[in-house]
Amino acid sequence: MSMLFSSVFVHRYKDIFPDIRALCIAELGMWMREYSYLFLQDKYLKYIGWTLYDKVGEVRLRAVEGLHYLYEETQLLPMLQLFTDRFKNRLVSMVMDKDDTVAVQAVKVCKLLLDSELLNTVETEYVCSLVFVENRAVAQAATEFLLTKLFSQDEFQNSLEDLDPTQVAQARVRELLMFYMAYGILEHGAYYVDALWGHTDLLKDWSVMTDLLLELELSQAEESFLIELLTCCAIRAAGGSPPPGRVHKKIIATKERKTISTDRESMTIQISQTLPALLHKFSTDKDKVISLLSIANHFELRVYVEMRLETYFTELLDCVYGIINKHSNPDLMNQAVSTLNYLTTNDLAVKKTGEVARNKLIDEIVTRFKDFFSAGNYSPIEDPESESGQESEVILTRLKSVYLYFNLTRWGCFTLLLKLLSYCNQNGVCTQPVSSIMYCTSLHINWIVASFNKDHLDEAGANLLNEKVPVVLKILEDTLLYGDDDNVRSDSFLILSDLISLLSPNLINHTPAFKPLVISPSLELQDHCTNFVLHYVFSGDTKDEVVSVDMEDADVQSGEKLERYQKKREVFAAFTRLILYGSFPMILASRIFVHYIRYYDAFGSMMKLSISKCKEASHVLWSKTILQSLKQLFEEIKDMSSDGQVDKTLAEWSYLKELAKRFNLLTGFELTKIRKIIVSIHLGGIEYALKRNNASLSRGEDGPSNYSNIEFLDVVQEFSHKLIEEDRLGERGVYSVIKSLLPPSFKSRPKLKNWRTLNNFVTTVSKPGGKKGQAGELSVEIVSGGSGEEGLLSPVAFPSDRVRKTLQGSSRAARGRRGRVRGRGRGSTPSVSATPLSETTDNIDSPLTFADPSSSLISPSPLLSEETASPSANSPAAPDSESDEITNWMDAMDSLESPGVMTSTVELQRKISRPSRKRPSYDTPETMDSETPVVPTRRSKRINLSASSSIKEPSIEFLNEADSNSDL
Repeated sequence: MSMLFSSVFVHRYKDIFPDIRALCIAELGMWMREYSYLFLQDKYLKYIGWTLYDKVGEVRLRAVEGLHYLYEETQLLPMLQLFTDRFKNRLVSMVMDKDDTVAVQAVKVCKLLLDSELLNTVETEYVCSLVFVENRAVAQAATEFLLTKLFSQDEFQNSLEDLDPTQVAQARVRELLMFYMAYGILEHGAYYVDALWGHTDLLKDWSVMTDLLLELELSQAEESFLIELLTCCAIRAAGGSPPPGRVHKKIIATKERKTISTDRESMTIQISQTLPALLHKFSTDKDKVISLLSIANHFELRVYVEMRLETYFTELLDCVYGIINKHSNPDLMNQAVSTLNYLTTNDLAVKKTGEVARNKLIDEIVTRFKDFFSAGNYSPIEDPESESGQESEVILTRLKSVYLYFNLTRWGCFTLLLKLLSYCNQNGVCTQPVSSIMYCTSLHINWIVASFNKDHLDEAGANLLNEKVPVVLKILEDTLLYGDDDNVRSDSFLILSDLISLLSPNLINHTPAFKPLVISPSLELQDHCTNFVLHYVFSGDTKDEVVSVDMEDADVQSGEKLERYQKKREVFAAFTRLILYGSFPMILASRIFVHYIRYYDAFGSMMKLSISKCKEASHVLWSKTILQSLKQLFEEIKDMSSDGQVDKTLAEWSYLKELAKRFNLLTGFELTKIRKIIVSIHLGGIEYALKRNNASLSRGEDGPSNYSNIEFLDVVQEFSHKLIEEDRLGERGVYSVIKSLLPPSFKSRPKLKNWRTLNNFVTTVSKPGGKKGQAGELSVEIVSGGSGEEGLLSPVAFPSDRVRKTLQGSSRAARGRRGRVRGRGRGSTPSVSATPLSETTDNIDSPLTFADPSSSLISPSPLLSEETASPSANSPAAPDSESDEITNWMDAMDSLESPGVMTSTVELQRKISRPSRKRPSYDTPETMDSETPVVPTRRSKRINLSASSSIKEPSIEFLNEADSNSDL
């Protein structure tokens, strides 16, 4: 075993393959368990300790699992003392490992260390706090650690000796409560309960928690946290949704469903008898009342009938009625009315009792509303600070809450609401009560639409809506434009968007009979809504708000900044809904998408989802919207300069290029599915870029300075690599379009400096790229416009992007040489087939000719013979320096052993990256066709670059040499 360890393990435990490393560490752990007298020594344990830092999660997992088996054996702990002192900090830090499986196993090891009293207080608290993390597996593993820490201490056990079972349960619940208060946040109770659920029955002991609230004298903080804990436990017992990040199984098993039903009935029986008393005791604290009322929304109502608990049901209704009449807080009102709606919406025997209480409440609220405003006294709305103003605000808040859950159309409030809206609009009133009036009016319209028969539209109701809805929209639009309170303006926009979305063309898809109700917003209204979103949402302080929220500043979380940030997200979501429902044209979203990068921290997820949904709606409209965003930003950059030209040194230009890259990523990667998007962006971008200035158009000028948008082609070029072959080089492809739109001055003098952007774009779209088809002939033509100038590549079929990149380097190295590639050193060099498109290239002003993809000038891939080709007399001298790519390929070719045969560039790169263990044999190449044009070179060797030719492997010596060559 020692020889096996020293000869194999010592070398393989750090193998480059993680599977081998994991296997070695797993076997070492087994050896330590089976042969502890031999391997459980520090000189062997250090290998497991070192592997705890491995970059692969599987290897770290095997190391932690091996330690878990060792720490389980208490008799082995003395042998692990030195190892524990050295690597304990690493084990504790691994509870937050990025691999969840490793983190769970690390928590289990820490639990064994806690049992052996090897963790200090700081380390123990650090692991206990993991019950609040989002990952469910890690949180539940930390729960076992926490329960061991809380209930297994000798001091706590001794304090329970003289207590009865009820007092013991109360003491244990208080221990859980004390930990929740010390390490948690009040809003994180759902995470705490979700982690503890299933590990202890204390959370289902409803009588213990309610007795603690009713009988014991607790502090305000203890009461708040205990009520939150009780609420979260009740929701969890009723099968409520998990907290964010803690996703349950989508399919619930039958056994688990029965357990949930049993827990819900037990919770209803226990809490329903004490909930009225709890509401009465804490009726003055709105936060506690809201939490307690939410418990009633998860009751199993049939228990009231089956267990003869109708008395407690009536008491609960009386409590809800009293809370609504006693409080004026909007959140509390909404929760109380929601609870009343849940208690009265059933088919049980208690339904009648609930309906009586509901109608009584509605009658009182509506009567008070009419009595207060029926005399035409609307002035209290203007002054909310006065006594009458505060009373009007309370009345409208209660009416709004009732409107949210109950249909009040038969109570006749709509006429009075319209009068109040008209009064506020005429007098410029923009106070908080106005928001309640707008919400009530909108909800009344929603209830009217909901009451219609889906198969037959009520003509009277439809005529009423067609008459009143435009009036309401006009008032909301005026409030949006001229209001002086941002909260009221944002509320008016949300209400306006809700009404437009309700009566959008999307309504016809579900109920065709409702077609007369569909409204079409005017262009002016669309523009006003878009301007408001830009002004309200994308303001300069949004980033500061997000940073403060991320820092978890308690003052910000409970203050106005967080509320304003949340309202901005609601406004942005409402505007997106208008786009997706077809009420607003998608092109308006271009003004929003411009801010995609600038406000990514604040609205990145929402913006990305909006862009994705717009793309699903229509590929063509989406591409036009994206293009319009880029054009809008491009125009802003032009306006920054006095001469109307684009300054590429500006930071805005870099932002524009980065925005185009982000949009390119959002298009997708399935090239055949996004053809319309990519082609539409190119065609629209080309048309915009080659549009002449109005002044030059009237004078008939055609120089580069007359195309102020020509630099926009640099932006469009970010999408060019996704053009497939047919869309790039087909008869109606992008290459054909750009040829037909090229300015005459460019065709005559294409190498002018001012045409560089257009020249680069033409070169890019003329190159084969995008989706690969069958391997074609490896050939390229360099279109030369003059000596010393970089030419355009004609479209041909390349078998590989790797080859294309190599030949792009060749074109750069071929400047001033008419396609000739110079070789150096021993052996053969690759040559590129090139055919000049004009007989004379000395005149730089000679007209430019474009190569036709189907033209016979594109020669087939030649088989280069061993005959020596003399250099052309007219060829200019090669420059002294060449590109790095060509130099590397020259060195690679020179180092081949066989002087007669070369490999293709694609195969050569593959063989360099994957050495062969077998020395290949080489055959004699075929003789080249004498009619095939060949580029003259200074070497006597010719290379077969045909994609269909046989590929030969390089020699072993060459591969060894290439492996040590830093250039390759």
